[in-house]
Amino acid sequence: MIGVIIKGLGGLYTVSDGKNFSEVKAKGVFRKDGIIPMIGDKVRAENGVISEIFPRKNSLVRPPVSNIDKLFIVSSLKNPEPDFLYIDKLTVIAVKFGITPILVFSKSDLSDGSDVDVLNVYSKTPYKVIFTSSVNNIGAKELLSEIKGFTSAFAGFSGVGKSSLLNMISSFSGVEIISAVGDVSRKLGRGKHTTRHVELFSVNGGFIADTPGFGNLELSYFGIKNRETLSDFFPEFSDYVFDCRFSDCSHIGIKGCAVEEAVERGKISRSRYESYCRLYNDMGEYKFWQEK
Repeated sequence: MIGVIIKGLGGLYTVSDGKNFSEVKAKGVFRKDGIIPMIGDKVRAENGVISEIFPRKNSLVRPPVSNIDKLFIVSSLKNPEPDFLYIDKLTVIAVKFGITPILVFSKSDLSDGSDVDVLNVYSKTPYKVIFTSSVNNIGAKELLSEIKGFTSAFAGFSGVGKSSLLNMISSFSGVEIISAVGDVSRKLGRGKHTTRHVELFSVNGGFIADTPGFGNLELSYFGIKNRETLSDFFPEFSDYVFDCRFSDCSHIGIKGCAVEEAVERGKISRSRYESYCRLYNDMGEYKFWQEK
């Protein structure tokens, strides 16, 4: 069977091709080579063992999962209001690993015009924005369409409605993932993810990763250490960076900076630019010699 590792515990892995399931162990040679199978790995399983692990598109350490195609970044429009810096930090991490960010805003039934504000922030980016409401079942079909054929993960603060969103997807897809969401919810202590395990659920021709969350959002933790490259992870900057007066422009307080001019002209969202400035300043100067 050629399939995907959807679950693993104690050296035993569950592999699925979307229809069939097989319980297998990893071949001893992987341990010798320092390779540890990950949830999300595409593998060849035969005679009760994983005989081959195919090259990974990407892999994350926390949550420990590989081959993620899409990251659904879930925020609520109200109670709590969107944290744009948090959202933008997750988009940077997603872009770093070749993952497509999908911006999901829950509780749209509570919106008092905040949806327009959100669209204004992200209209200049290539990122898709989906408004949802588990109360009115808004956005379920659109989410299922985005999930189909891909491996996706969900991220967001506690209280923004991730569990309700997954319950809604479960209801519309006919796939029983509600109990799994409930198990995770019971393990949450004051909004902190305490589960350590990752599991994939087959939904609408794709996979959804039920993860313990992104426990560390420091950009350096994800290999983004040189702030001079930070603008590469803001794709809406790309049309302007080469027009800057200086090739090493930081895009912060530099006379003749085309990016800053684009912000002033409304071509780049001021909120996104402020996130860039905050992250740039937080990263500090990159000291490459400390890596040695």
